[in-house]
Amino acid sequence: MPMHNPPHPGEIVRQECLEPLGLQLAAVFLVLRGPQRLGDGG
Repeated sequence: MPMHNPPHPGEIVRQECLEPLGLQLAAVFLVLRGPQRLGDGG
């Protein structure tokens, strides 16, 4: 039986949502969640 390898949900979000709007994942993350690491400000 052949294995099915669906795309990762994050890849779909990047291709369908972020790229058409010219957004970068890091910028969206900062708006939604704050700094990626402790000590990065915010």
